[in-house]
Amino acid sequence: MEVNNRYVTITKHIQGSAKESDFELKVAPLGLSVEPGSNDIIVKNLCVSIDPYQLNRMKSYSSSQKTVQAAVGISPGLPIDALGVGKVLVSDNPEFVKDDLVVGFVHWGEYSVVKGGMLRKLDPKTELPLSYHAGILGLSGLTAYAGLFEICKPRMGDKVFVSAACGSVGNLVGQYAKLSGCYVVGCAGSRDKVALLKEKLGFDDAFNYKEETDLNSALTRYFPDGIDIYFDNVGGDMLEAAVANMNPSGRVAACGAIAEYSDAAKRAAPNMIDVIYKRIKIQGFLAMDHISLHSVRGSADESDFELKVASLGLAAEPGSDEIILRNLFVSIDPAQINRMKSYSSSQKSVKTESGIVPGQPIQALGVAKVLVSHHPEFGKDDLVVGFIHWGDYSVQKVEMLRKLDPTIEFPLSYHLGVLEFNGPSAYVGLFEICKPRKGERVFVSAACGSVGNLVGQYAKTSGCFVVGSAGSNYKVALLKEKLGFDDAFNYKEETDFKSTLQRYFPDGIDIYFDNVGAEMLEAAVANMNKLGRVAACGVIAEYTDGGKRAAPSMIDIIYKRIKIHGFIATDHSNLLSDFMTTTIDYIRSGKIKVLEDISVGLETIPAAFTGLFHGHNVGKKIVKIADE
Repeated sequence: MEVNNRYVTITKHIQGSAKESDFELKVAPLGLSVEPGSNDIIVKNLCVSIDPYQLNRMKSYSSSQKTVQAAVGISPGLPIDALGVGKVLVSDNPEFVKDDLVVGFVHWGEYSVVKGGMLRKLDPKTELPLSYHAGILGLSGLTAYAGLFEICKPRMGDKVFVSAACGSVGNLVGQYAKLSGCYVVGCAGSRDKVALLKEKLGFDDAFNYKEETDLNSALTRYFPDGIDIYFDNVGGDMLEAAVANMNPSGRVAACGAIAEYSDAAKRAAPNMIDVIYKRIKIQGFLAMDHISLHSVRGSADESDFELKVASLGLAAEPGSDEIILRNLFVSIDPAQINRMKSYSSSQKSVKTESGIVPGQPIQALGVAKVLVSHHPEFGKDDLVVGFIHWGDYSVQKVEMLRKLDPTIEFPLSYHLGVLEFNGPSAYVGLFEICKPRKGERVFVSAACGSVGNLVGQYAKTSGCFVVGSAGSNYKVALLKEKLGFDDAFNYKEETDFKSTLQRYFPDGIDIYFDNVGAEMLEAAVANMNKLGRVAACGVIAEYTDGGKRAAPSMIDIIYKRIKIHGFIATDHSNLLSDFMTTTIDYIRSGKIKVLEDISVGLETIPAAFTGLFHGHNVGKKIVKIADE
């Protein structure tokens, strides 16, 4: 099926103020289908945000275009993207289905083709208008909130001035400030707007800047005791006047400069003597700078998480492929942090790694019991493994679940580690990617982790010499005494990883199973033999610090003919049967010992997750939520 998609574009780059003639309504055919595996979503746009900063994107050049990804230049003839709300028509992303309501970056047009990572699903039961998600609950609201509370940090009784106070951000700033007990004055461009600020929004006072001939004197009149906080949406003369009237230790949140967007000659020149001697802070910012108020950046902290409660009806629609589950165990994995970031390249590469939306349940591998099902393959009390939520209950589609054999003799938790995901990662990475031969020398980083401990044990069954690294002396002893590693070391006690690996591998490394990246990968490559193989499974060092990106010697890689192969276990589903048969035999015979670290209680999840990045876990980290 195909539709004619109407969309707005610019006819040429805009200089100065925008005119209606700078825009063109174009029509182009759009097929209502997506490629399998593309992660694409076709959205019917319902409402789009109109923001003054977009003018900077429409110019042939603006410094803002190089600074922020969301402010890149707009090319004439192409659709203009902006924050908007839409309804899903077609989806190749498992997180989104037909008729879902979404918010994110769509186009000024009737339809948009968007990647799943650019959208967030909306609750269809919300009592608020959808348009709120393009304003007060979107970028405008976050901008007002972050600028006032993070940049300016208002105190009760502070005197606050807001320019463009009837704009999408300014009106919210004034209301937030009033809720904080501040005295608030706003300026706007008409008498009607002035009346609205005072009579509807509760500003203490307001004025029409178009009726003022001297902004400096106007602010002295409205703030006889000076200004403590200025929220600037305008720049130009207004910023100069505000600085002249500010008190010592005044704070300016520089959010917008609409006066300068269309006329660079109106660039502000605040009195720097005032700025210095009054110790005034002027800080430019963007809402995206403070996305940490909603999503995780860098290392995760327990305060980044919230335990929420919501009602859940224990009934499923007849004919539905959804099942209601009582969650029993959930998997805690370091790679989840990439899903919690506002952006990670992994979110676009694998369906199960799509971004996690703040406020929504976190999806993870888990074991659960079926409570309600109308699907013929799943009955009440069936045990299942698959993607569920970090929560007490989950509502999940059957395609994300697999039924477990209730007669199997192993603990249910094994299906989150050694028998599922971590086990296949270890098995595939070692046997399919690295293909070990008897007598080869194998190095495993994060060797006490959920994958690393299994890699070492598999390698020993293949007759290899195995050394692992871990983060404590206790873990080192465990690797050698319980798991049968030939040797191990505490990387925290080493100052030069290259020398360390040379000491443990005087004859070089044949296989490196990498769970860490960064300096450890560089050191391993430096010590590898010809035709060495590296299975790149994880980069926990880089998950929380992009500055730790590895830079292995390319000369070594080329002349030693080293293979570094990134992989994901699900790419090798053809090996699953062999993996299960081999691994179950090894567990039964004692050739593989299972390392699990299980916490109890839903409320322990934040500590369990953040502990992964401090080496608190020994083996596979799991949280038990309920008894079977």
